[in-house]
Order: sequence, then structure tokens, then C-alpha cells
Amino acid sequence: MRTFHGGILASFGKIVAALFVRESEGLEQEPSCSSMTFDYLRPAFAGITLAVPKIVRASKRFIVVSVDIFLDETIVSIGRFIYKR
Repeated sequence: MRTFHGGILASFGKIVAALFVRESEGLEQEPSCSSMTFDYLRPAFAGITLAVPKIVRASKRFIVVSVDIFLDETIVSIGRFIYKR
């Protein structure tokens, strides 16, 4: 049974979110994550994994990013990350 461990999915989501914030906000360094929440919706078996990030809110002090992780067009987990500016 070839499945992805939840830690791999969370790490993948965190990297995608940090790079997305860095690119969209024009930062030179990767921002530091102050909080993260991950919801695992179903097992992630071996296959093509895709992460879709979006900024939920960008304020003066914090940026909230949501990352949906899909496996073969089926959502397997949702991560929410809070970054300090």
C-alpha cells in the first residue's frame, strides 16, 4: 500500500505556501510560518499530487494562506498557514 504520510503532505503544503507568499508579496527571503493547521480528508495514495495555494487575507501584520492538495483531481487535504510580515 503506497501512501503518502501526513507529514509529507504538511511539509509539501508549507513549502508551496511559503514560496507563494514570497512570490506574490515580492519578498527576498522565505517568510516564517507562525501557525499552521492541516485537515486530512482522505488517504493520499501514490499518484500525481498538486498543491493549489491562495491568499485568504493579507493584512499589515499577517498573511493567511490556504493550500488545497489534490491527488489525481481529488482533494486529499487542506492546509492553512499564517505568516508574519
